[in-house]
Amino acid sequence: MTRKKAPTPTKEQETLSSDQASSDQASGDQASGEQASDSPEDMATLIKQTIKSELESMHETVASMLKDSLGQALSPIEKHLAENGTILESLKEQLEEHAEKFNTVFNRMDSIQANVRKGEKDTSACLAEMTKLQKKINELEDRSRINNVRLINLPTGAEGDNPQGYL
Repeated sequence: MTRKKAPTPTKEQETLSSDQASSDQASGDQASGEQASDSPEDMATLIKQTIKSELESMHETVASMLKDSLGQALSPIEKHLAENGTILESLKEQLEEHAEKFNTVFNRMDSIQANVRKGEKDTSACLAEMTKLQKKINELEDRSRINNVRLINLPTGAEGDNPQGYL
């Protein structure tokens, strides 16, 4: 007869069997200390304790893995937040500078508008004065013509160099 070779266990199976062995050993140690009581309640308590310890171990492992993963995922976000904070500070400073410049321009514009209004009033006053003076000039010209004498049938240039002596 030929003997068949037993299949070699995988790593997972080895881990499970070593966990079982350590669990069996722990239960064996506990059983020998308690005079070998293998009642169903004791077994259930042992199973609950084993499951509880495994859950705690898995919980710690998962928590650690999540913490690491979140740390790696949040690192670039934190970097971008820091960069954005710097950019925001720069933009805030620029905004303050522009606000100051706007206030300066606004004040200058108010000053210019006040000067324009004053200039318009002065121009209106000058136009009124000019109209008044133009009327006065026209009146003076008209009055100066009243005393003028018109000579008819006298040839131009007949008086020579002395017009008063000719008349």
